[in-house]
Amino acid sequence: MLKVGFFGLKGAGKTSVTTVLSFIISYFMEEEGKIGAVLDADLHEADLTNLLLGDERFSGLHDILLGNKLPEEVVYDPLISLENSSIRRRLSDLIKLKVIPAGNNDPSSLMYEPIDLLLFRLKSLEDYVRGIGIGLLLVDLPSSNSSVRILLKSISKWVDLLIPIMLPEKSSILQTRRHLLSLEIDRRSIPFVIINKFRSDLEGSTVFADLMNSYWGVPFYLLPHDAELSESIQRGFISLPELHRMHFSLSLIKGYSNCAIPGRHSVI
Repeated sequence: MLKVGFFGLKGAGKTSVTTVLSFIISYFMEEEGKIGAVLDADLHEADLTNLLLGDERFSGLHDILLGNKLPEEVVYDPLISLENSSIRRRLSDLIKLKVIPAGNNDPSSLMYEPIDLLLFRLKSLEDYVRGIGIGLLLVDLPSSNSSVRILLKSISKWVDLLIPIMLPEKSSILQTRRHLLSLEIDRRSIPFVIINKFRSDLEGSTVFADLMNSYWGVPFYLLPHDAELSESIQRGFISLPELHRMHFSLSLIKGYSNCAIPGRHSVI
């Protein structure tokens, strides 16, 4: 099983990208006879939990990390009976996707938990989801909030790949890099980065590319800031085949396929 974490500062669109990719990649995985899953590790916001399950009143990751729940008690199917959820309903009918929500307790209670203990409990969750046929787990990581820094540091070490998501702004690029360096992340676990909300009319594109190469030194993928596309997705006017054939999603999937981890192979 491959574990892929998405990290970004608040407002970079990390949760939106993770959610859409979870549907897209799970669609491809089902063709391979595998199941995709998504884990909401952003305990403060729990936005992914709200998107896929409707609210935060579910046992989840936080309960696992405190030892209050077993892994089999925190894995759910996406709920599709929400208002204005036609796009989720159509996607859920087509693919198999498991959701592990954030949990409903104060994340600050994890501040004093030893990293080794958190990693041990994460390993128990990993063993369970692998056993039920999960081939790829996408993880929506917390931002750099101090009260969950211990969690961010633990999960960043636990995942196999870490994908930073940034805005096309120098401050976003530099701050994201600074936060990741402070976590003592192995740079080899970052195969590429994502620039979200990129506008085709952005000035200084050459300078921007030089900046990315200078500070990151890995390939980067651009997700367009397309208001018409966003509106179509929100209203449910776009089908899954249209979605997964789009250039940006195929580029990301290609990025996963080209990731090289010693002793591991991508499931895509």
